[in-house]
Amino acid sequence: MTSTPMSSTAMSDAWENRDDVDLARSVLCANRFESLAAAVQPVFRDAMVARIGRRVGHTRLALDLACGLGDWTRAYLDFADAALGIDINARFLSVAERGASEAGVAARCRFSRRSLTDPASVRPAGLIALGGCVQYLEDADVDALFGRIADVQVPGQVLYLRSTVTTALRQPFATPGGRYRTARFYEERLEALGYRLAERLSSATAFCEALTGGDRPERLDVQTLVASTLSAPVWAARQLLRRSDYVNWVWVKR
Repeated sequence: MTSTPMSSTAMSDAWENRDDVDLARSVLCANRFESLAAAVQPVFRDAMVARIGRRVGHTRLALDLACGLGDWTRAYLDFADAALGIDINARFLSVAERGASEAGVAARCRFSRRSLTDPASVRPAGLIALGGCVQYLEDADVDALFGRIADVQVPGQVLYLRSTVTTALRQPFATPGGRYRTARFYEERLEALGYRLAERLSSATAFCEALTGGDRPERLDVQTLVASTLSAPVWAARQLLRRSDYVNWVWVKR
């Protein structure tokens, strides 16, 4: 039995009326690897922000679209003079503003209530972040949003995109919670708009690398050889058993 997807308007309304407890609960994903990453969200977030920061270097403004509770927005202050979070949900923004105030960064970290489909939600920024929100938009709205972002960014500026996608062996599908497109859907559009892919990795990979320090073996020992040999069938089994992945992309405007 297949689920009937909601329209973008209905999904936007559902997001607008969500509460922060519901958001925290929804972060937990279907498979145990991604759930592990989500359960220790701050480790994953900080690892990804560090990766993004290495690409950005330093910028005057970081724009966080669909910022939710604002924790990522505040984290971008590690390399940005100021950060602006945009979200349609007033409850989320209230939590985000309180968090910025408690952290002593309210003067540098501001929030505004707007929809992603509102052209005024996008403005020039050295980093523009889209965290886990494009799956709630119709294809035409994704195209329009990406176009607005490309129009305001100049060569060398960074776009961070995080979204659920179908696994390699699954067809695109939709549920009441969103649209699960292929990774290629997003990649083709951003490449056509003049972006170069700098990094692509799963949330679980970012989390595991943060725990291990990104260490790699210096020599090919027996254990490493066995792990490498098994990696392909393990990957294939995961793709067969699962329907979706959570992918992070870091793009640089050409």
